[in-house]
Amino acid sequence: MRLFISILMTIIIPVNAAACVANSSAYPKDLSKLVDSAENIYMVELKQAKSSTEVNSYTFQVLKSLKGSVPAELILDVDSSLKGYLNEYQSHNSIDFWVESERGSTKVDMDCDIRPNFKLGYHYLLILKDDKTIKSYEPITTEKDRWLAYVKNRLALKDEPIYSDQDMLNNITSVDKYSCHQEREKLNRKKQLYVDTLWGDRTAEVWPSNLGKVCSSGSEYYVQVTFNAGQYITHLPYSRVGLLDFKLISNGLKLTKGNLLELPHLTR
Repeated sequence: MRLFISILMTIIIPVNAAACVANSSAYPKDLSKLVDSAENIYMVELKQAKSSTEVNSYTFQVLKSLKGSVPAELILDVDSSLKGYLNEYQSHNSIDFWVESERGSTKVDMDCDIRPNFKLGYHYLLILKDDKTIKSYEPITTEKDRWLAYVKNRLALKDEPIYSDQDMLNNITSVDKYSCHQEREKLNRKKQLYVDTLWGDRTAEVWPSNLGKVCSSGSEYYVQVTFNAGQYITHLPYSRVGLLDFKLISNGLKLTKGNLLELPHLTR
């Protein structure tokens, strides 16, 4: 049996491209559902790549089937005008891969075209279903890869946590305190609202997109929590008496006021 998969660009003028991106199934918000709904899941090695003006054709050897029957030949056709990139997120130990649904080793256009990229000799974990996602074509460089382990555990119905609370804390590189200021546009761009570093080495400020929510009533300050030297950043409300209660949960990963306060000096 030969299995052909095509990812070819359809020429469409989207009515609202931004809405497509925001609501697209290309960004899986629940990784367990991604694995559960897959028709086939394969560990593969890229054996051949053929390029033309319209289509790049990739032929894979299936090393192991984690789900579904094994085809004699697996061929993936990709629009040659779409160029992706290769990023294995430090064997998928980088916390941003797990927290952000928009993170993966392919690119997604504003019109929801998928852009996988492959290199000869590399191994990949292919999660194949009708709705292709940004996490469907991940490179695997070691048997200890965290994404590979998660998929195997999910298939075995072992709902083991992706990260423990201590793993979360170990990934934090800095916690910086800033003053809340709603009138961003009136500020001198060179003026810093920096107040103090509560943990680690100071990281450059990133304006929170939800500043109004973060700096809600009772919040005179906010803290910027930086993971893995900037790979993931979140902003949390902070008052005169300290960190306000919050709960960050994404794809099984949890960060709360309780475990964040385990960091020394963060209670001030």
